[in-house]
Amino acid sequence: MQIKFRPLNKAAKIVELLGYSISYSYDDLIFLDNTALLLQFDDTVENGLIYHFNKDATTEFITDFENKIQSICNKNGMTVIKGRKFQIIQKIDKEEIDLLFI
Repeated sequence: MQIKFRPLNKAAKIVELLGYSISYSYDDLIFLDNTALLLQFDDTVENGLIYHFNKDATTEFITDFENKIQSICNKNGMTVIKGRKFQIIQKIDKEEIDLLFI
């Protein structure tokens, strides 16, 4: 089994420059304090990220975010591509969620 290196330190810097903070990271996913989006490491390219928007994110928010993230990633040695929309579903009576990509 080969362990993949994922540059969380670079991703954390990008998140900070975007004005957010990381609330949780798990495997290849980075959950931000703003649930309108999440980041995912792109294992197909070195230093790659994929950004996903919550299905309820506004067009204004999406446009503003996309204008910022490309230049910030380029300046910090990372590539970024747009992913898909997602939905977070809270499990009943549990402290667990399901993450559904649409």
